[in-house]
Amino acid sequence: YKFEVAVMIGGGIGVTPYASILNDLVFGTSTNRYSGVACKKASIRYGHPTDFIVVGCPTAYPGVYFLWICPSHKHFEWFIDVLRDVERKDVTNVLEIHIFITQFFHKFDLRTTMLYICENHFQRISNHSMFTGLKAINHFGRPDMTAFLRFVQTQHAYVSKVGVFSCGPTALTKTINTSVETVNTARKLPYFLHHYENF
Repeated sequence: YKFEVAVMIGGGIGVTPYASILNDLVFGTSTNRYSGVACKKASIRYGHPTDFIVVGCPTAYPGVYFLWICPSHKHFEWFIDVLRDVERKDVTNVLEIHIFITQFFHKFDLRTTMLYICENHFQRISNHSMFTGLKAINHFGRPDMTAFLRFVQTQHAYVSKVGVFSCGPTALTKTINTSVETVNTARKLPYFLHHYENF
């Protein structure tokens, strides 16, 4: 809670600690305990992990971005229930959730292409995922962390630093570290600080 803006990334079993963190965050902001991080939400949609298209008010963005990277939803059905509860409690819209499904990306054929098109269309019309029922946006493939951090940097130029918190395998940590270093070399504000835990 030292940052006005934070990016939280969970990979695989690394999402486990975020269950309590996200619940505490939305409870705290809805009761004004953490009023410094609360702000209005504008949805971010991308067709491909590198495409960032903002839908909604161009000047109001969430204070916390949560990225969940997993092979498929089936591996972590319990966490879908946690996210559903978090979305329901997030009355201040402080949180923007993105789910990256990596399994589909490795088996990209006609079937997965149709699933992708249907999910994208359903999300735009109903503002919910066809797979999970969540408002969280589903993406197929791994996130381009450098592009995502640059996007956050552009939208939150009014803060001096952004906290990046990751929990997951070592490969994920290395990817995020590289992206943080790349973005920070531009010497533009905000500056990204990466804190991590490996599983």
